Amino acid sequence: MSLGHDAEWRAQTEREQAPFPDDLRLRSGAVYDESGTLYLVVSKTKGTLSQFREAVTELVGGGKLVDGIFLDGDGSSQLRSGEAQLAGDNRPVVQMMRIVK
Repeated sequence: MSLGHDAEWRAQTEREQAPFPDDLRLRSGAVYDESGTLYLVVSKTKGTLSQFREAVTELVGGGKLVDGIFLDGDGSSQLRSGEAQLAGDNRPVVQMMRIVK
């Protein structure tokens, strides 16, 4: 996500060939803050990569995010936790991140 590098983040996504950056799609990412806390973020609404990045920086981590990565997006942007469930496009996802305490 190149957090802290607002002028350069878009060029980085182009070098990494981020798919469909300007399309309205569900998005997901992983970001971490100064204390090393990891946040997995999944959007409930569709947006561009820029809109997703902006929302993450405004709403996650209390202004103390260090950096993060964009994960796969659109229908595979799904979340299942004790607090929320987001089904994406309801297809089975064969790759996932599982966080265990």
